[in-house]
Amino acid sequence: LTVSLSSGLENFADLAVGASLMAGVFMGGHISGAHHNPAVTLAIWLTGYQKKGMFGMGSGQCACLYVAVQLLGSLVAGLVSYAGDLFLEVHS
Repeated sequence: LTVSLSSGLENFADLAVGASLMAGVFMGGHISGAHHNPAVTLAIWLTGYQKKGMFGMGSGQCACLYVAVQLLGSLVAGLVSYAGDLFLEVHS
């Protein structure tokens, strides 16, 4: 959605995506720790900002768990989107 809204301004598409991520970090970072996608989680872990993990896990284990859950969530979202497209195609 962010990139499509910047149509005609292709040079600003990357800036639009970065600004959206920045807004998400500022709005919900204090709740989620700003783990909005696997790249951010990896960057947080590699820079050492994640000092300890949750549930007694080390920071590396916790980062791996975050990435696994993020990838699983993206897979489920993709399947739901695909199923919705199939449903609309059959019923239109």
